[in-house]
Order: sequence, then structure tokens, then C-alpha cells
Amino acid sequence: VYLYLDTNELTGTIPEEWGEMRELEELFLTRNELRGELPETFRGMKSLQTLRAAQNDLSGPIPTDMGTMLKLEYVYLEENRFSGQV
Repeated sequence: VYLYLDTNELTGTIPEEWGEMRELEELFLTRNELRGELPETFRGMKSLQTLRAAQNDLSGPIPTDMGTMLKLEYVYLEENRFSGQV
């Protein structure tokens, strides 16, 4: 299952409920105007293999629980305003 939303002029924050998409394998959110933090609920995306959220206005720490997402292979988060340690 894939969700491609690149370059759609999306604004606001990423909904917490998206973490309930347990079968999602690829999530593409690059080149939008998303802000705020990556939801802690993303850890619920047990099938996620690729997360592309580059070129937005995302900020805050990258959730440490992302390290428990065993199928996650590719993460693209460049050109945001994240803080803290990776």
C-alpha cells in the first residue's frame, strides 16, 4: 500500500491518525508546506519501508521510536528544521 502526496501544496501538521495505517509501505510527502513534528504514532506503521518528507517545514526531534520500525529502510527528511540528535 502506497500513499504519494509529493508536491500537493499540503499545509498544516501530519495527522496523528496516520500512524494507524499499519499496512502502508511507502509514504511520500516531499515538497509540501507541512509543519510541526513527526507524530509519535508513526511507530504504529509496522509495514513502512520508505518515508519521504523532505522539503517541508517540519521541526522538533525525530521520534526515537522510529528505530523500532524494523521494515523502515529509506528515510528522506532533508530541508526541514529538525532538532536534537539522530
